[in-house]
Amino acid sequence: MVPGRFAGAVRLRDRRVFRYAANELRLRRPHRDRASGEVRRDVLRRVPGLHLGEDRVKGILLARKQSKRMKAAICTGFDYSIAFPQVIPMIREAGFEVVALGARPEHSGYATADGRDKIRGLLRLHGMTIDSVHAPFPEGDRLFSLDQSERGESIRQGQVAIDAAEELEGRMVVLHLIQPYDIPHGEVRDRMIEAGRRSVAALADYADRRGVRVALENGQKPDYDEVLAGLLAEFTGAHIGFCYDSGHEHVQGTCFGMLQTFGHRLFTTHIHDNKGADTHVLPYEGTIDWEQFRTVFHGLDYTGNLLLETDIANSEFKVPSLFLSRARECAEWLLRSASKVTHQESVEAA
Repeated sequence: MVPGRFAGAVRLRDRRVFRYAANELRLRRPHRDRASGEVRRDVLRRVPGLHLGEDRVKGILLARKQSKRMKAAICTGFDYSIAFPQVIPMIREAGFEVVALGARPEHSGYATADGRDKIRGLLRLHGMTIDSVHAPFPEGDRLFSLDQSERGESIRQGQVAIDAAEELEGRMVVLHLIQPYDIPHGEVRDRMIEAGRRSVAALADYADRRGVRVALENGQKPDYDEVLAGLLAEFTGAHIGFCYDSGHEHVQGTCFGMLQTFGHRLFTTHIHDNKGADTHVLPYEGTIDWEQFRTVFHGLDYTGNLLLETDIANSEFKVPSLFLSRARECAEWLLRSASKVTHQESVEAA
């Protein structure tokens, strides 16, 4: 998100331009960018009677995107001991309108048709939508395995998540990559990477045919992120992108290099904090520099959701309602552009 210049509502004349363009061209999906859903700039240039320069077209499109306010979202797996039918109303009560289905399908039930029907009913009842579906963990984390049966099962599990994302209109699945960490460079690792490349290609094709996007998540080790970088360089289709996990990068002692490098491919986030171990606590409970995060994050051309992937187990907020309330406060704070926050507000938030 670019603060300042194009922030705020689209000007009246620009809104009229878009309405005119829509009426003239009867805009449907072919006139929209496949990844973002935004009207393509070449469409505006083809509207009869409109003579817009490159800067004008760019300004209208960016202003239109910025007028879509990012929303705070949270993963339903913040406490797997709470039954899913209770989780959804609790999250809604805290003020969230968007959720992501956690990596344990047995909790939400997203792996079965009956379970998906129940999820749909809960979401409709509470006026909520889905940001993304996390592929099963750990069953779906063997995409790079040299055991063909194990790898095949992980692909199947990923396909289940994709089917759920399509049916529940989440339209995005998050995948983990090479596991375990610290596999030494050599023939075995090379073979695993090739196997993983084929797995990701198969899932990407499966997802693309269903209108679902695939977000590849960064990990806790540099060798994992090397693989991620290679895959993002190879798979450049609009349906393949990046899921930024703040806690994973902080475990490595670095922030926010991955976000800056791959921010242009960002599909969603897994925001959480820690003090060097992957504890998934709330922002400001660990040692991540969240003010720097906001500076980087709001400098991106990103209009997706700010999704928290936090866990109550290691948080100081042990009461679920208080945990969710604090999560909402943290998310809303991070959604505010750093350039619009005073020093006093920053001190009070800390």
